[in-house]
Amino acid sequence: QNVFTNPYPKHFFSKAVKSEKSTKSTKSFRSPYLRLREVPEPEITAIETSTHILQCEAGGSPTPTIHWLKNGHKISQGEMSSLSDDDIAKGELSLSLTRSRLFLDCVHPKDAAVYTCVASSPTNRVSAESHVKVVPNLRSSNELSNEADNTVAKCLAKKSYGSAARIHMWTHNILEMIGSDVQLLCRASGVPAPAMSWLGPEDNTLTNSAKYKVLENGDLIIRDLTWDDMGNYMCVA
Repeated sequence: QNVFTNPYPKHFFSKAVKSEKSTKSTKSFRSPYLRLREVPEPEITAIETSTHILQCEAGGSPTPTIHWLKNGHKISQGEMSSLSDDDIAKGELSLSLTRSRLFLDCVHPKDAAVYTCVASSPTNRVSAESHVKVVPNLRSSNELSNEADNTVAKCLAKKSYGSAARIHMWTHNILEMIGSDVQLLCRASGVPAPAMSWLGPEDNTLTNSAKYKVLENGDLIIRDLTWDDMGNYMCVA
C-alpha cells in the first residue's frame, strides 16, 4: 500500500492553500468521481474442486470501498467487512485506488452464478458483472467414481474445517495533502478470525499512538501527514 503526499497540488486545483491549520478547509479540492479500473472477465469458466479468484479495482475520490454480489445478494467476506464504511477518513484529496478479491474455494456446481463487483463511495456507485460457469474436473471424472467422490469430499471437509487468513480488500495507492489524515483500507477474513498488524516504510511495526491508529476492521489511520510519511505500508493478517 503506497502513500503519496502532495505539497503543491497545482494539477488538482488552482486556488492557493494556506498553511495554517486553523484555516484549512475539510472540503475536498477535487470533484468526487469513481470508476472501475480492473474487472473480471464477463464470462468465466471455473473447474470443479479448484480455487478461483475474482479481482476488481476501483479508483476515485473520496476513497471507494468494494463489495461483491452473487445473483444480486451481498456476499459476506467476514465480520470485519460488515463494519460501516460511513466513517472513512475524508482528506482534502483522498485520491485512491482500492482493490478487492473474491475467493471461490473448492468450486462446486452451486457456485455457478452471476457475480457483481460493486464499488461505492459517499457520492457514487459503479458495478460490473461476471458470469461464472462451473465445469467438471476432467482428472476426477476419468478416475474411478469412488476416488472422484473422495476428492470432492476431502475438498469440502478441508473447507469446513477452517480457512487461512486472506486480505480481500485493501488500498493499493493513495494521494493525499500534507497535513491531512489518511485511512488505508485492509479487510481480511479467515477462520478463526485473523489478527491484524501494520508495518511502516522502515519495516517498523505500527502501534496505536497520536500518529497511528489500527481500527477494529483492520484499517490504518495516519494522522497529520508529513513528507516523511510517504512510502509503502504493509498490512499483515
